[in-house]
Amino acid sequence: MTPPTSTAASAAWHARPATPADADALTALRDLHGAPLPPLAAGESAWLASTEAGAPPLATLRLRRHIGEPVPRGWFRLGWAVHASAELGLFRRQRTLLLGHDLTGADELWGYGLATTLPAADAGPAWAALVGAALQDLPAVPGTPPCIAELPGLGDSDGGSPVWQALGRHFHGQDLATLRQQLGGEGLHHLAALMPRHLVYASLLPALAQAALGQVQAAALPLQAVLLQAGFGVREHITVTDGGPVLERWPDAAG
Repeated sequence: MTPPTSTAASAAWHARPATPADADALTALRDLHGAPLPPLAAGESAWLASTEAGAPPLATLRLRRHIGEPVPRGWFRLGWAVHASAELGLFRRQRTLLLGHDLTGADELWGYGLATTLPAADAGPAWAALVGAALQDLPAVPGTPPCIAELPGLGDSDGGSPVWQALGRHFHGQDLATLRQQLGGEGLHHLAALMPRHLVYASLLPALAQAALGQVQAAALPLQAVLLQAGFGVREHITVTDGGPVLERWPDAAG
């Protein structure tokens, strides 16, 4: 027997640019951690999605340009180090993390929000409409900066993160859920300034944290699938907080 399909999943979604009149509608939406979205900042663009033209919005995302300027943004880059000795018959590849600012100047999709009435598992068609609308606003010119999308990493029901507990908490004593409440999602970017600037061997982290590097939380899986379909890819950057993946879409490769 074919399982029933939800109304949201089967609806034809419409995306439109947000206007100042949508301020109240935006405040009713929640990010992928269940928190209110911050006010729309100057220079940002936002889109709203609904199941029919003129209906209340059920999903949103935003686009901002040239991130990391003038306030730096940082990410960990996942790499490999090889330790080998022919005399000892040793050859080992070690996963590494290195803090950097590789994506400075990129454009960014962010500010993902859903209505509390729209289950994250059913949000794929809404994300598809929103991502498609936002990408139409970006120049597909070879040589221009990429567009990135940070996705939330694995965590527990209390908002904790195995990656943060294993690494970040050594440099800031509070747990990630508390920091997210105090600083907001945007404030978490400043934590990169506290992270180690030397090479970190992932093998020194607990197995749970190692397994979480570059993995996305369940609520963001439909969004990740839409982004991959739209030409975003994984190039080994992760966030410094929960180790979530940073997807990148380069004009040279977007096709």
